[in-house]
Amino acid sequence: MNQPIIYPPYTFSDTSGYCSILSTGIGLPSKRISTEDILLENELKVDPRLVKKHIAVNYRHIAHADQCDSDLQLIAVEQALESAQISADDLYKIIVNKYMGDYLLPMSASFLQNRLNISQSIHSFDIDGGIISSFQALDLVSKMMLKKDEYILIASGGIHNRFAQQKDTRHAFLFGDGAGALILAPSNKRHILGSYQITNPHFSNICYSEGLTEVIQKDWFGSKTQKAFYENYHVNDTTVASQFVSEATAIALEKMKISLDDIDIVLYAGINVTFEHAVREGLNCSSRQIYSTLSERGNTMSAALPITIHEAQKEKLLQPGTKSLFVTIGEGLSCGFMYYQW
Repeated sequence: MNQPIIYPPYTFSDTSGYCSILSTGIGLPSKRISTEDILLENELKVDPRLVKKHIAVNYRHIAHADQCDSDLQLIAVEQALESAQISADDLYKIIVNKYMGDYLLPMSASFLQNRLNISQSIHSFDIDGGIISSFQALDLVSKMMLKKDEYILIASGGIHNRFAQQKDTRHAFLFGDGAGALILAPSNKRHILGSYQITNPHFSNICYSEGLTEVIQKDWFGSKTQKAFYENYHVNDTTVASQFVSEATAIALEKMKISLDDIDIVLYAGINVTFEHAVREGLNCSSRQIYSTLSERGNTMSAALPITIHEAQKEKLLQPGTKSLFVTIGEGLSCGFMYYQW
């Protein structure tokens, strides 16, 4: 990085955040593979102990060849609807986060809305991107003035593993497939107490996908399976941005005027364990205060935050009154920090 970043001002209003996470859901493929399985399948000559130490992913779920994003999202959404005790027809808006989606166009939200058999033509749209996109959706909803019974669905994730370089040790072990769903409802009580986002473009080339020009050169046309889009995601050395992530974490707490003592649990949803360590350094906290699903689910991109929230709830770590910090470190390089009280 050639020049220092100037951190943006804190703009989250005290009138925002009057909504709550009513329920969550998760959609995972049935196939679950270990690091050792990947080593054998791809004939990679790497010590699995080193992989687990540096990548920190032990298992991940892999979608079947005929599965698409909406297949996994539908599982997660139906689970969240059942938990919330509402029907799809009760939804006010649908926001979908994904990397590729079922098709390039139209928006994935329209496919999910169709599969949910919703009778009304409610507002549905996508917020594309990697890990940070589900945070952006949550931040957007936090600023909406919702009326009674206006339930908003955020459905995130789907297929990720097949877009990573399978023979490259920087990518082969990192990604897992899966979807997560959040249903948000209006609340008289303020649950989202703060939100702060930062994008540092100096690190935009750390994680990236190939452009359409490169994809076309792969002779995509005529390929019914669109396999030219596969293995187009690249991860470079992320340690170069560790100092920024650590500093950004400390700055975020300062901007939101909270300290580590104000936080009961940190939920981390980031690209890899390198940035998790950087977040821990920025918080100056012990490992027991950070909860992550990276080791068991892998990097599930936009589904990472909803899946992490779902799993933390399942383990009864989020009780009424618990104050949590959502941390997302995604491509861009973009960071999101949200202070949420259950």
